[in-house]
Amino acid sequence: RRSLLTIVQLQSLIDERNHELNRWKFKSLNDTRRISHTLNNLDTHSALVMALSQSDAPWLHHILHTLHKNGASVQTILRRIEDAITNGYRPHSYNQDELDLALLVYRVGGGTLLSALNQRLCLPS
Repeated sequence: RRSLLTIVQLQSLIDERNHELNRWKFKSLNDTRRISHTLNNLDTHSALVMALSQSDAPWLHHILHTLHKNGASVQTILRRIEDAITNGYRPHSYNQDELDLALLVYRVGGGTLLSALNQRLCLPS
């Protein structure tokens, strides 16, 4: 039947097939990207589960609760747990004297001085 088509009709048919082929190629690329993203998320979740199963620290619940409450992503939670395991976990529970000192430093020297003292003396900022 194609032998009865004119050159213009054949060219139109080829263009339609090329358009359809390109549409399928784009769909394939999008599916590949979506699968890759899903596999990456699965790897991250698996790493988090492994970190949680290997860590038997009492502060783990506190880190998870705080980060989850603040809306942190799984990657951020995993990074914080890894940092806490490698560098040690040092929670900051400030007493009233430290808070008063931080307020005094802020009022006298401003935010830059308070930030510097936070880095050096672990004052609340």
